[in-house]
Amino acid sequence: MKTLFTLSSIIFSFALTAQVTWDFATAAPTSGVLANSTVSNITQGNNNGTTTLITTTSASTGYAGVSGTQNAGAACFVGSLNTGSSTYFEVTITPATGYNVSISSIIMGNRSTGTGPQLISIRSSVDAYATDAATATISVTPVAWVLAPFGSFTLINGTVNTPITLRIYGSNGTGAPAVNTANWRIDDLQINYAVSVAPITLKSFSATVNNNTVNLKWLTANESNLKNYTVEKSENGINFSPIATTSAKNNAENSYQYVDASATKATLYYRLKIEENNGKISYSSIARVDNIDATSKLFIYPTVATTSINAKIKADKNILASIHIIDGVGKVVTQKNWNISTGTNTIPIDINNLPKGVYRLRIIGENINEISSFIKN
Repeated sequence: MKTLFTLSSIIFSFALTAQVTWDFATAAPTSGVLANSTVSNITQGNNNGTTTLITTTSASTGYAGVSGTQNAGAACFVGSLNTGSSTYFEVTITPATGYNVSISSIIMGNRSTGTGPQLISIRSSVDAYATDAATATISVTPVAWVLAPFGSFTLINGTVNTPITLRIYGSNGTGAPAVNTANWRIDDLQINYAVSVAPITLKSFSATVNNNTVNLKWLTANESNLKNYTVEKSENGINFSPIATTSAKNNAENSYQYVDASATKATLYYRLKIEENNGKISYSSIARVDNIDATSKLFIYPTVATTSINAKIKADKNILASIHIIDGVGKVVTQKNWNISTGTNTIPIDINNLPKGVYRLRIIGENINEISSFIKN
């Protein structure tokens, strides 16, 4: 089986930076939106009932740069962070064609009541909200406005032509919050971001299987001041490791090729790390290949799905197997048992209630311990 992924007219690197701000006179940004990008209105997610987003209730006060008047509120659920159920504020930054977005920091005023969130977590669509870019611990006693004390911020790098959705999650609240009553408010939100374009056009990037090896090819145009390309490989689509580096040619038209002879897993993911001479880094989109190892007992299809997937599994005998779905942070989110018969079995699996993201499916039984990945869209 051959799997082919092609990207066209993709451009990389860094350019203008700005600080987009909200004083919450409305849900739209107040200022700072860069050319070659658009920034959405702020919205609520996983709200505990219904609350009006923008109000003048409990106007902000007490910190440098406070705007007062309106703010954004939400009714936050209590408990530890769960990206599928924890309350959040959301905004999307969309680059123009040929550009990409990166987010470098965030500042905001925060007010949590007695049942409000005590942990603020910043996550993004870049990794399907799997990891924190930054966190802040908030005291709910006394109830007061504070600038959320975010520590270090992990740069969020998007890919070309792809929006980044940023979510501000509230969690670790306690008690019994009232439904339809805001117990969390934010104001004076500031997001530092960059819109990027660079002297490289990645015209195509493909990965194909041939005799249990993977052939990687990419074509570029308009290279200038590039240092090298590093081919990175992953077994789960999340954690990548470098396997080869080649110097950039810096010509008007360029072609490159690398053969991965160590491709031994049924499903693999590849991407290009692109380094400029000034040290700036960009990444290509991810290419996936399937059915590399003909002896693999597990095959998932479709690999990108919204409501359901099928797991095709081979067994040497009749067994009772355990099926686990594991999210991006290693948590088992679904588990069930299934009677597997000798030979090839096709198991339908409902994923309709899973949040969007990258997941691993693992099947464990006598003489079977197989794992593969899929994407919930």
